[in-house]
Amino acid sequence: MNKQETKNLVIFDCDGTLLDTYGLIIKCTRKTFEIVFPDYLATDALIDSFFGPLLDDSFRKITTDEAKVQEAISVYRKLIIDLHPEYVRSYPGINDLVKTLKKMGVHLAIVSNKVSDVIHLGLAINGISEYFDLVLGAEKLYQPKPHPDGIIQACQAFNVNKTLFVGDTKIDIETVKAVKTKGMLVKSVGVTWCNATKTDFQKWGADYIIDKPDELIKVLEGFFNV
Repeated sequence: MNKQETKNLVIFDCDGTLLDTYGLIIKCTRKTFEIVFPDYLATDALIDSFFGPLLDDSFRKITTDEAKVQEAISVYRKLIIDLHPEYVRSYPGINDLVKTLKKMGVHLAIVSNKVSDVIHLGLAINGISEYFDLVLGAEKLYQPKPHPDGIIQACQAFNVNKTLFVGDTKIDIETVKAVKTKGMLVKSVGVTWCNATKTDFQKWGADYIIDKPDELIKVLEGFFNV
């Protein structure tokens, strides 16, 4: 098969996979606690728990006061946008990877529990917006990850029944495992350049594990037989 003619689909998570937002999320979460919950002890473990789940769900674990939840979300999102240019960078090798995949004729999509406008901002800052055909952020998902809705939506958008989902957390691996649609084959690719280790992904049951972005090419070629 001519690689220039293939129209396969690869779906990525965003934070921790494409974009290094770790420092940004820590900074914004701590600052939000200082402003909205000044008397609450924000431990490192608590801060780390904000990686992956919906922002609403994370703050609802802190308080049952919905007004406070909404205030925290508002403060957090303003901080995220204001500090994006300073903190957010694509991981080394990501820009080259997405360019290579597009040259191979691969469709690229993002499925994330982060809202789409912030995803687009991070992609634009790093000069890779043009390489993504579809971005499904939190407001476009009927249900957030680990529900497989985003993966199913992306596959339907490109009329494919086979895809790879690339992510950095247990939630990403669980999202792939949750795909039960008949005739749809989805395999997970765990990446170790954020926080999770190879051992973590083995424990979680990832189908593939990669340490560097360019290793995805070999996985893709084997999976799609191109």
